[in-house]
Amino acid sequence: MRGVKQANKITFEQYVRLALSHARFSRNEDTSWTVEVPVLPGCITWGITRREAVEMAKDAIEAWIITALRFGDEIPAIDGCYLQYAIDEIEDVETTLRETEGSYSETTGGRV
Repeated sequence: MRGVKQANKITFEQYVRLALSHARFSRNEDTSWTVEVPVLPGCITWGITRREAVEMAKDAIEAWIITALRFGDEIPAIDGCYLQYAIDEIEDVETTLRETEGSYSETTGGRV
């Protein structure tokens, strides 16, 4: 994650809108709508009307992100943009690991 430009970090709301811009809507035989968000694997929903399908897609995207964060799953970049929270968390973990490795190495005489 190092080297990710500040401009590539986006807020939760921006990430949801960006993911929604990649949504694929298809009309079903019963006139309902199915929505797949291919940039978020497994993110699929439906609605009775297209308008409802859009709202359901927003909810599904938000739930997908929250679930991924909760379980520590990777949140993919979309069009080169990363979710701000995810980058900050990863950078914090990388910093902690570097600091821990340094202090562990010092206390064990360099043995890991």
